Amino acid sequence: MKKNRKNKNAPPPGLPPEQEQIIEEQPKKQPFLKRLLFGEETPDLSELEAGSTTILDILSPTSVDTKSRDYIVVDGIFHAYLYITGYGYSTTVGASWLAPLVEAGEGVSISFHFDKQPKEKILAKISQQTMMNRSRMRDVADTRQDFEELDSAIASGMYLKDVMNRQGEDFYYMHTLIEVTASDVETLEHRVTAVEKLCVSVDMIARRCEYKQEQAFLSMLPILYLDPDIERKSRRNALTSGVAAAFPFASYELSDRNGIFLGLNMYNRSPVFLNPYDDYKYTNGNIWIGGSSGAGKTFTLQCVGGRLRQQGKRVIYIIPKKGHEFRPRCEQLGGLYLRMSPSSPDCPNIMAIRRKSLDTYAGLKGLASRDDSVLADKISQLIICLP
Repeated sequence: MKKNRKNKNAPPPGLPPEQEQIIEEQPKKQPFLKRLLFGEETPDLSELEAGSTTILDILSPTSVDTKSRDYIVVDGIFHAYLYITGYGYSTTVGASWLAPLVEAGEGVSISFHFDKQPKEKILAKISQQTMMNRSRMRDVADTRQDFEELDSAIASGMYLKDVMNRQGEDFYYMHTLIEVTASDVETLEHRVTAVEKLCVSVDMIARRCEYKQEQAFLSMLPILYLDPDIERKSRRNALTSGVAAAFPFASYELSDRNGIFLGLNMYNRSPVFLNPYDDYKYTNGNIWIGGSSGAGKTFTLQCVGGRLRQQGKRVIYIIPKKGHEFRPRCEQLGGLYLRMSPSSPDCPNIMAIRRKSLDTYAGLKGLASRDDSVLADKISQLIICLP
């Protein structure tokens, strides 16, 4: 015989349907000892139903407007994105070659993506492409433009193979994205134009992510995601040396030992010390200062002379024009100001003979002094100066 099992949670018979529903929705009470030890049990609710704030709520923007072609608006801030084209990089680069973009100023951010490729796979592709280019080059006349392009491609392929095989460098795909932010559209356009001009000044070509601003915004996030279309347009091959030189967190600085202080770097506020007479670093001590009127050329010359004088070095200025501008600084340092003009009492006598002997070597070595004619030597010098 089968025994019918009764449902313990079933309501007693004879109750109205409204009371039956109320009875079914009442939660089961916890035992007194369990409530005393572990506290009141909370119902199983999702984070959204419970109203709690999660990490995604903190990181996610409140509002995003993607209607414009040239920018997106995230929480009231305008964002525009650019990418460096694959053909827009310089062929040869130096240390910290991306530092100008990193130090571009307020509202400009930069993102790098490096994708390391298997060396065996890349070498096989390079060999195959080089072989195809050589075959095509046989059918192209040397007067056509294609001939030079094929020759350059073959030389690049041989260089990549040589460096990867002999020097052990790896092959990477590099992608560079630039983010420009501003509080209004006019400021945003001004900054984007300034970034484009900056890229041109460092031999780079930047393109705007038109109709791809939302995808570029997601590609800038630190989630290791890059939009396929942007990835294809911004792809550039690079070797280990080029990737290492792209490390941007290195400021340009000029800090010579025993140098004179000229000022602060306008980009990173680092002090600038110059020692033009450092034979280990510079070939000679020649300096050329250029600039428009009022740029500060005279002030820089006075600054250099004053700092050298403070180091105890002898400084002589020969100023063909506007020499009066140097007079206050000269007299402040206790120097001698001479004005060469017919009406000036400072005119030197070029006929004066100040040397007493021409045989200076004898005094140094203790030898017998020769009686060479000082007057004859002076006359020969005057003939040279005044032909």
